[in-house]
Amino acid sequence: FDLVQLRRLILFIDEEFPQNTSWRFIDRDFTFPDPTKPFSTPFPELINYNNLAASDLEADFVAVKVGDVNGSAQPSLSGSLEERGLRELSLRAAIPPLHAGEVVRVPLVAPTDVRLSALQFTLEYDPHSLAFRGLQPQALAEGQPAWHEHEGGRLTFAWNAEETAALAGTPLMTLEFEVLQETRADEALRLSSQLTPALAYDAEGNAFSLQLEPSTAGQTAFVLSGARPNPFRSATAIHFYLPRAGTVHFSLLDATGRLLFQTRQALDAGAGRIELPEKATPGPGVYFYRLEFEGTVRSGKLVRL
Repeated sequence: FDLVQLRRLILFIDEEFPQNTSWRFIDRDFTFPDPTKPFSTPFPELINYNNLAASDLEADFVAVKVGDVNGSAQPSLSGSLEERGLRELSLRAAIPPLHAGEVVRVPLVAPTDVRLSALQFTLEYDPHSLAFRGLQPQALAEGQPAWHEHEGGRLTFAWNAEETAALAGTPLMTLEFEVLQETRADEALRLSSQLTPALAYDAEGNAFSLQLEPSTAGQTAFVLSGARPNPFRSATAIHFYLPRAGTVHFSLLDATGRLLFQTRQALDAGAGRIELPEKATPGPGVYFYRLEFEGTVRSGKLVRL
C-alpha cells in the first residue's frame, strides 16, 4: 500500500500523503526494540514537560522525511537539478509529420549506453494541437511502468525495476497522439519537471537529468530548438535539427558584440547540439549566439545567473 501511495504522489495523482504528514519527528533518545520492524511498537513524537522552570537543550528530535527512500530529499527547498551537477541523459523522440486528423505513434529511444533502474518525467504538449491516446511500454515493460494524463497537455510517467536494463538504441515506450491541428514536429513535445521531476537513475543510484531530442522524419528545414538549460549557472547546450549532414558554425557574443567563443563542427543529419563550456562565458550576464548552417543563420539569447 505504501508503494502505491508513493507512486501516486510521484505521478501527481495525489498531492499529499493520506493519513500521514510530510515529516515525522521522533524523540532522539528513543530506542526501537526491533529496528527491522520500526512500526511494531508506537514511538514517541512528542516530549511533554510539566512545570518547566528552565531551558532543556537536550530535548532533541530526529526528523524523518516520509517517502524519502534514497536520502535525496532537499530539506532547505533550495537547489535546482543543474545546481546539483547532474549529468544529462537524452531521450530521442522519432516524431513523424503532424497532419490534422491523423493518429501518430512516437517512440522514445535512449541513445546512450546506460543501465537504468528508474525513469520519471513530465511530458508537455499543446492540447489544442495534440490529444493523448495511449502509451505502450516496450523496453520498460519489464518492471513497474505507470503514467497519468493531466489537464492542460501534461503526462506524468514513472518506471522502476529491480533488475537494471541496458536500453541503448531500443524504444523505451511508444506514445500515441491524435493530431487535432497541424503543428511543427520539432515543437510538439517537451520534457519538463513541472509535475514529476525529469530524472533517471542508473544501477548505482546516480541521478541524470532528462532532455528530449526530437528526431523528425521528413524534416527539411534547419531548426534551432534553443539552449537547455537557459538561464544557466555554469554550462549549457544549444540544441538544433539538421535536415542533412553538414558543418555548423557557432559564435558566442557578449552584449557589446565582442566575440567570446566560436566552434565549427561537422555533424550528421538529425537532432544535434553544441556544448557551451563554463569558461566560454566570463561571468553572469546576457549573451547572444549565432548558429550558421549552409548560409542560414539562427540566433538566440542566453542568460547566465
